[in-house]
Amino acid sequence: MREPRNIEGWVQLLDVLTTRLAQGRIYTRDLPALIPAVNRLIEVTERRIRER
Repeated sequence: MREPRNIEGWVQLLDVLTTRLAQGRIYTRDLPALIPAVNRLIEVTERRIRER
């Protein structure tokens, strides 16, 4: 997997994930594997915001 080179790339990647989830293109059976990673992203983002 190639890592995005800039913030725009990360935003696009997250938008793709969001769209695929909304469209049901990610299987429900795969959500238990995805949820911890998404929760960790939210936790770290919130922590960084509080540090400002």
